[in-house]
Amino acid sequence: MNFYKFRNFIVLTFIFTPIVLFADAEYDSAVKKFKNQDYKGAIEQIRQLHDTGGSTFESHTLCAHAYSKLGDFESSSAHFFEALKKKPENTRVRADLIRLYLNHNKTKGALELSTDAIEKFTDDPEIQFLYATTLLRRGKPKTALSRVEKLKSLAPNDANILNLEGKIYYSLGIYDKADVSLKWASALDQSSPSILNNLALVQERLFLIHKKNKNSKLASENLKESKESIKKALSLDAKDSSISKNAERILNYSI
Repeated sequence: MNFYKFRNFIVLTFIFTPIVLFADAEYDSAVKKFKNQDYKGAIEQIRQLHDTGGSTFESHTLCAHAYSKLGDFESSSAHFFEALKKKPENTRVRADLIRLYLNHNKTKGALELSTDAIEKFTDDPEIQFLYATTLLRRGKPKTALSRVEKLKSLAPNDANILNLEGKIYYSLGIYDKADVSLKWASALDQSSPSILNNLALVQERLFLIHKKNKNSKLASENLKESKESIKKALSLDAKDSSISKNAERILNYSI
């Protein structure tokens, strides 16, 4: 190696090695804070890293998740977009960004993002799932159902897909099929309060239909099932306001 090149190499090594070590230490510290649910602390560590020019795909992704945990949509989405600039082919971050939009009820933006993602990553199951979810949230249950049916052919025993299918059938007023889908989902995942809550709602609807039609036997069976399902959901997540609200209503029914 030429002496001058070698000398420059040595100089650059001494210049950049401490920066790299500093960046790794800052990022590792931020990860630890995030795992310990110190989201503000994690963000501060990442800010220090970015101030020194240590902006990476991983640092923006971590920061996005930290802001998401704090309920800060604007900051979280901004960091997700920065991460995607660095790795535009990363489907997991795209999925997390769509999920962020859905969690904040920004369904129009979620549809734009998921439509773009489904065109680029047609065969990605998570992108397909989120696209179907977004279609349902945007009032297009039939289109969403066609997507879910394709997903089911690939993963027939996926509880999340079956849960979504049950919600779609519920929105279409096809309660018997919703009941089948959600019972199947709850059998596959017995610890999901969301599935049990959705199942309780379907059974509640069946109870009301049979009660109106004066079929006391079926009404009684559905009410019993609805109460059992919502009690289980409540035991798994008593802090969920929608579950507790549904429980208050369902548990007060009588034949």
